[in-house]
Amino acid sequence: MSRSIRRAKREDIPGIVMLEKMSMGPLWSDEGLEYEMESMEEFVRERFTCDNMWVMEDKNGDLLAFLHSTNYKDAISSNMICEIYTIIIHPEHFGKGIGGELMEHQRKIALEEGMDIMKLEVLSNNHRAIRFYNQKGFQERKKVMAMHLNCHEDNGRGSPDTMPFPLLDWLMENKDTRYDLATSSMPPNSLGDVMCTEPNITLGVDPGITVELEEAIGSLYGDEVHVMVTSGTQAANTLVLSTLLRPGDTVLTEEPSYPSLHIVPSVLGMKLELLERSFDQGFLVREDVLYECISSRPRMVVLTDPHNPSGVYMGPRALTRIYETLEMWDSLLLVDEIYRDFLPDSSSALDLGENVLVTSSLSKVYGFAGLRIGWVATRNKELMKRLRRAKEHLMPNNSVLSERVALEIIKNRDSYLSVSRNVARRNLKLVKGWVDETQGVRWVEPARGIISFPRLDVSVSTVEFAKEARDKGVLVVPGEFFGSQKWLEGHIRLTFKLDEHELKKGLELLSHTLSACR
Repeated sequence: MSRSIRRAKREDIPGIVMLEKMSMGPLWSDEGLEYEMESMEEFVRERFTCDNMWVMEDKNGDLLAFLHSTNYKDAISSNMICEIYTIIIHPEHFGKGIGGELMEHQRKIALEEGMDIMKLEVLSNNHRAIRFYNQKGFQERKKVMAMHLNCHEDNGRGSPDTMPFPLLDWLMENKDTRYDLATSSMPPNSLGDVMCTEPNITLGVDPGITVELEEAIGSLYGDEVHVMVTSGTQAANTLVLSTLLRPGDTVLTEEPSYPSLHIVPSVLGMKLELLERSFDQGFLVREDVLYECISSRPRMVVLTDPHNPSGVYMGPRALTRIYETLEMWDSLLLVDEIYRDFLPDSSSALDLGENVLVTSSLSKVYGFAGLRIGWVATRNKELMKRLRRAKEHLMPNNSVLSERVALEIIKNRDSYLSVSRNVARRNLKLVKGWVDETQGVRWVEPARGIISFPRLDVSVSTVEFAKEARDKGVLVVPGEFFGSQKWLEGHIRLTFKLDEHELKKGLELLSHTLSACR
């Protein structure tokens, strides 16, 4: 049968609505559906000029099928998305390849228009449709009602090398600024600070030292904890996301947050939803906002505790409420606890249950970022089994030298923690005094640690403010680098790891910058 595809015209709208009516069959007698058709006609007319609408017709001009899609840019990943809202096929022409032709036509158009991803949603119990779209190259989401397709040609968007990372770029470009109130790790220790008991370390692969290190870390959490060492916390978080989730799965993560917790799920093809942690709410998770977000049944919720960039600590009570809600959907909870060891009396989210994973490292609190030793821990043996298998394929061995040094650090962790906690306690008091005395600065006081996220009353964006501060010799991070919300422009991340004299000097220069930018 001769048939062709063209853009829909306004005069096609009644025919499109009739196609929908016929596709409903006997259910059309329902008054609610009649109202729904009227609403559909209004919707099509409203969206006609801004969306993509295609019809297939036979040689006589009779409509056989209709496809409606729209293009937009994802705010987090910067991917260009073509989302298909509706495909309607005349019931007499099912099974004749019409749906496949329409999909292929839309795919080619999406590529021509520079789209990165084409996606649509179907009911999870519509197995026939799921099989059809799988055959067309879509990837099925797990336990949610959606399908996701990466367009076949790689046009350069959506891959990690094209994702902006302004936070890291800013820190690297300005690393020589005199007073560093931006980076969030304790000052680095030297190898000589670690009293290694084996000076003649062999550098061959040594599974035994890995096991010993993982057991030592596991003992910090208690009994029956499974630990896997990775090349830093970021590697641990990425491994968890890429192994335990599938493209199209919904991931709920906080904003503001460390940028990689937004970028990595997007690159992996997951649907990202944001849980706002605002200044006005003390950077805590509001229960009503949480319940609204969780109603989408995310496969995983990703949090930092203490929170990066604010330093606010939620603690076990708030996390328990979150976890109990997630249990209803059998969802996973991933908590990045990289700053938790600054807090002497804190408890790990690992104690909540088996669907929890936590990550951490020796970087932020201990001052050994260069070792690249991090880990993921869970009480769930099956989850850890899957993570180990994935790591065997991607990064089978860690640096044996780093692991041996890390084992010594863990054995003597109390001495390192004592130094770090004393610095954090002293400097937090100093910065609190500065905030109280300085006009135009407000904050939510962080838990013990070295990071904060104050709000500034200035007449310029905080990017411009940070540039002005840098030119005066003090480095801070603009709040815009931690998310896409407009209100972040009024914040900076302010860290305080320096010795007392240098911190005071840096804050003094920051005060001068505030005066200049009001």
